[in-house]
Amino acid sequence: MGAEGRRVGKYYAGLDDFELIFPNFETDFTFTVPDKDIIRNGSFYNAILDDTQILGEYGFDKNAYYKYIGGDYPFVKIENHMQKNSRKIMVVKDSFGIPVSSFLSLACEELSIVDVRYNEESLGSIIQREYPDIVLFCYGGGYISYPGIVSLEKI
Repeated sequence: MGAEGRRVGKYYAGLDDFELIFPNFETDFTFTVPDKDIIRNGSFYNAILDDTQILGEYGFDKNAYYKYIGGDYPFVKIENHMQKNSRKIMVVKDSFGIPVSSFLSLACEELSIVDVRYNEESLGSIIQREYPDIVLFCYGGGYISYPGIVSLEKI
């Protein structure tokens, strides 16, 4: 159920089961969160998964999905050194997009992840700077009218 369901699920349906899934083949990434000075290099397991997020602590006040990427950052760049297709993808996401983005990084050479809820830069200027081949929106319905998304029409 993710972050939204976790708020009420504890009382009505219980918390989600959580299984950590990662590729079982060779991978090589550089993961960067520029405004937090976070840089991780290596396999999917070492670069994309955040070892500071402990799954055993999952509960009402924890988000197990943060094991992927590490949390809701304003901007993340993932470079896939094994993929030489020159595809550049941008994902505009809320917390729902964290695991989706993690696995999408396997399909492109460069993945930019933007969370406009925490980003002061306009989405239009980020798109112009990063110049992706495609922009995907991975947002829950409640956030689609968020001011950062509405400004997209100014590009």
